[in-house]
Amino acid sequence: ILRSMPPAMTIETFLKKLGTDDAGLSREIAVDMALSKLFMTLQKEQKKLDDATLRKVYEEHKAEFKAPELASASHILFKLEAGASQAEVDAAKKKAEEVRAQVQGKDKATFAKLALEKSEDPSAKQNKGDLGKFPRGAMVKAFEDAAFTLKEGEISEVIRSDFGVHVIRGGGVTPP
Repeated sequence: ILRSMPPAMTIETFLKKLGTDDAGLSREIAVDMALSKLFMTLQKEQKKLDDATLRKVYEEHKAEFKAPELASASHILFKLEAGASQAEVDAAKKKAEEVRAQVQGKDKATFAKLALEKSEDPSAKQNKGDLGKFPRGAMVKAFEDAAFTLKEGEISEVIRSDFGVHVIRGGGVTPP
């Protein structure tokens, strides 16, 4: 411990930073050493599993060893409150349709630029609308359904979700 401390630090300052005293540090070290010995003993006592047992466990839990199907998508969001009026919904859809027309057939950079400029998703300032990869169940259903059906580069119709209306650019789906 002393060797790991900065040269100008005293043991008293170090203990104060840890929020303990000599006795408390001694107890923590004793517990750490006891746990280490216990772990090493348990590790030695753990019998090695043969290939047949390992194969059986794998076969019984095969689904748990697979990576889930993942979708990748970017979006531009126009927010709507839960109780939005029909006029507010129509206005948001109109803005989304205008943006959709601007990104249709364009590259990812164009979509990112418009997401930065137009999206009402606060994270768009950092991610330019790119939501990365996500498994089923990570997004609201309407958004997820669209994202998992879009091909890479394909632009969705305007999608309504609990958050508002989205224009989604598919990034492709990675199979399990």
